[in-house]
Amino acid sequence: MDAAGPSDNDAEKYMKFRGVVWILRMIHCLVENDDACIAFSKIYDSLDRSELDGKKNPETARVSGWQVIADHFNDPNFNPRSTAYPLLHKSFNASICLSHTEVVKHGPIDATKVKDKFSEMRSKLAIIKTNHDASGQGEGSLTNDEIAAGSEEGTLPSVGNFDDRANFIRMESPTLLYLWEKSIEFDLFGNLMQKISDNVALGVDPHAICDSGGKKKRKSPSSADTEELTRGLNASTRAFNEFNLANSVRDQRDVKNEMMQTQREIMQTQDCIDNLTDEVGKEAQLERQQNYLKVLIDDLEDKQRVLDAYKRHSVGCTEQEI
Repeated sequence: MDAAGPSDNDAEKYMKFRGVVWILRMIHCLVENDDACIAFSKIYDSLDRSELDGKKNPETARVSGWQVIADHFNDPNFNPRSTAYPLLHKSFNASICLSHTEVVKHGPIDATKVKDKFSEMRSKLAIIKTNHDASGQGEGSLTNDEIAAGSEEGTLPSVGNFDDRANFIRMESPTLLYLWEKSIEFDLFGNLMQKISDNVALGVDPHAICDSGGKKKRKSPSSADTEELTRGLNASTRAFNEFNLANSVRDQRDVKNEMMQTQREIMQTQDCIDNLTDEVGKEAQLERQQNYLKVLIDDLEDKQRVLDAYKRHSVGCTEQEI
């Protein structure tokens, strides 16, 4: 074992990789700027004729929501703090400083960078929310009285042990949960996920029954066809469960390997701390290594929770198959 332990550069690189400040600041550049909110709410709307004709004219062109966010991000006078969401994820137990000085060393960003990052987060968040909704959690576990009380107070009531969105991010960044929470709070979730309203689908009521116009109606399927379709669906369900179980086993193996690597880093860091203890002039380096050790321990706990979730999922798939 290397007694020197991980270097200070490794610790800084690890913290930068886990860095939450950069993304949280970008989210606040959206929600704390009225111009950004307005531009973002129209970001996927079709251009009208005047906007199409004047795309290259700054006076008539539509304001780019991505550019507004980028300009606000690069503004040294914009120094917000994040909102504490202790029930959302442990990363947000306390408010975080999102000042310009925290991100200036990474350089300015442009509209393309903002667009690419939001697109990446939107894709990951769509998967997380789909799995969360399919689990029956969220508002699905609220009683009618709780929903009514939340509507009157203007807040979403707690759903207790049945609402833990942190269980669904797996190895992804908790900033996805923060984006989810903030976009709902500022009524931007529909725009973020590019959800098209049913009211504008094909310009008609999607639930209306279309007139057959005198044409012959489709013949109802026979019982034999229905049974064959049911057998096919059951076979597909079994195959899907087997596929999920195989993936779960593979993912568990990957998480265990990552946990072993993290444990080795923890041991190396502890050895380094022991060597630095009581050494004169090494106080700053000792503090950095101690902070790095806390980060590694938190990371190991996160991986353990992910592994436990995989095991519960595997048991559920096996019982369903039986």
